[in-house]
Amino acid sequence: MRADLVESALAAFGDGDDPTIEAFVPPWHPPPWLDEWLAAVVDSIAVTGVAWASGFPVEVLGERRAARLYRALGERMGRGLSQNTRCEFLSPVFNEGVRFGYDSTRASQGRGYRSQAQLNHHSDPTDVVSLLCVRKARSGGLSSIVSTAAVWNALLEASPEHLEVLEAGFPYDRKGEQGPDEGPVTEPIPVFARSAHSGRLDCRYARSYIIGGAGRTGQPLTRPQIAALDAVDTIASRPGVAFQMGFEPGDIQWLDNLSVLHGRTAFEDDPDPSRGRLLYRSWLHMGDHPRWAGVQPVMRWAYARFGRLGRLPEELEGAVVTGRVPGREGLSGTPLSSD
Repeated sequence: MRADLVESALAAFGDGDDPTIEAFVPPWHPPPWLDEWLAAVVDSIAVTGVAWASGFPVEVLGERRAARLYRALGERMGRGLSQNTRCEFLSPVFNEGVRFGYDSTRASQGRGYRSQAQLNHHSDPTDVVSLLCVRKARSGGLSSIVSTAAVWNALLEASPEHLEVLEAGFPYDRKGEQGPDEGPVTEPIPVFARSAHSGRLDCRYARSYIIGGAGRTGQPLTRPQIAALDAVDTIASRPGVAFQMGFEPGDIQWLDNLSVLHGRTAFEDDPDPSRGRLLYRSWLHMGDHPRWAGVQPVMRWAYARFGRLGRLPEELEGAVVTGRVPGREGLSGTPLSSD
């Protein structure tokens, strides 16, 4: 990263307190080239599904100031959304000791990013997900990404009977993070659907949430449903389908959640917790950008916008004061119906 960006961050962002729960980015004056560079990043995400940058000045700025700069970059690309009941706009991704895993019929209730377990290929529930690496694992923790179009094409060629099941969709478990007037599961969310305007293929997939949803509703997955989900996982794990990459400190990854699935290999940490693997995750809503604006509402809002998840800072400001959680209005695009 260029020196003038570092200088502007040093002038604007402090190094104290916890940056993950700060709802609003303080005013700052970035160098004039930055917005053009970020626009090119967004173009890459929209077209290819992926963007990558290295050399982010974590060591120079320190962890917390670097986290604030990373958040500020995201706010110039889109709008950051809250990621959990703690109202974190930057979620620290590290091993919190959560036990995570699932088989074809059972899933743990914890969220996988708080564990050191392998994470099967999935999509996060917003337009774009981004990760900044602060410290890498002692071993493992490789990022794995898969084109959803490649999975679709393989299913169409070898197992077309699964597509009808996947397109019908599944209720997703809200893992107890819903608001007081919301149900414990979502409405059925298709794994594959076409954009209403462009006809582009979009995908949402998180098997642990699907399994949890079946458990919450008391309606076990059928054999055809399990077979269809197994087929997605099998294809995504084939050699040559997934692309793996390692994170180094200062690397940033951006992914289009509707065209790319991502996973992670299990990892081992340094015995010293202060040297353990640490990434910061950001969820971005891309507003009226043509890539995302035409996505079907059930796919775009997916399983994020409930309780205190998937909220804009100004929405949560009211929720914290009043104890009330706003509905799905407030973000551009067509809101979903109430549960």
